[in-house]
Amino acid sequence: MPVMSVYFKYIAKRLPLMSGDRLLLGASHLPSITLQENDNSLKKPTSCQSLPWIISMVVLGILLSVIPVQAEKADTKRHHSSIIVLDPGHGGNDVGARSTENMTEKQVVMTFAGLMTERLKKTYRVTLTRKDDYQVDAFERSAIANHLKADLFVSIHTGGSFRSHPRGISLYYHESPSNNAEISDKQTAGLAEPSHVIKVWGQNQPELVGKSRYLTKLIRKRLTQESKDLKLTSTGAPLIVMSGIDMPAVLIEIGYITNPLDAKTLSDETRLSSIAHAICDAIDDFFSSKHPL
Repeated sequence: MPVMSVYFKYIAKRLPLMSGDRLLLGASHLPSITLQENDNSLKKPTSCQSLPWIISMVVLGILLSVIPVQAEKADTKRHHSSIIVLDPGHGGNDVGARSTENMTEKQVVMTFAGLMTERLKKTYRVTLTRKDDYQVDAFERSAIANHLKADLFVSIHTGGSFRSHPRGISLYYHESPSNNAEISDKQTAGLAEPSHVIKVWGQNQPELVGKSRYLTKLIRKRLTQESKDLKLTSTGAPLIVMSGIDMPAVLIEIGYITNPLDAKTLSDETRLSSIAHAICDAIDDFFSSKHPL
């Protein structure tokens, strides 16, 4: 049997088959070579002519054998990337705030979480506390993040008010009531930490509070770059959804759904996408920062 035929059969046995979007390598992808040893009508190549060809085939075989290793390294890198838990608020019978046009908070935040997921999943492992229209208990949301040992928790909401004029994007990090006396009626009614919670996140996790506050600053910076007309506020508050959570965490109200101007933005997926990408850029900044406090 000719030497090169033996060589290519050796490669076909050694190279694994890969499916999906990875390179599929196998015997059917190797060039077909037929050497006619007894056909005198064909000129046999001289040793000088065949040597470069043989060397190129050897190099090709080596390169092909390395590709699976490189692919496995890429998969490993993705597998060990940071975990981000996105928390679309409300769901099911809990619709949240509602606009004058009957647009609900639970629908808007689900759409927004999807836009963030599409952007973040290219770099991070992303999990949602709910993937459809069903209700999840506030403490279960944080428990999901803790169970996954996530690196970041982002709870997504819209603002709501009995008055139509409040507007803008609000950013919150968890802080105990003793550290922040200025708490709005909405926070006290819907977000304040109940008295039976023994572990006060803001007091027992000062490092995480600092990192969470730092992330809100990065988000403000990115959103300001996105649009200088945005009204932005950030503050600490005792938030049920982040009580006892064991990672940096922020709650973002992406606009007041009860304000006609904000509601118009919240119904525009292109505008929502721009806001979502700005927040995702801030998350990139957070993880790439060497001094997060």
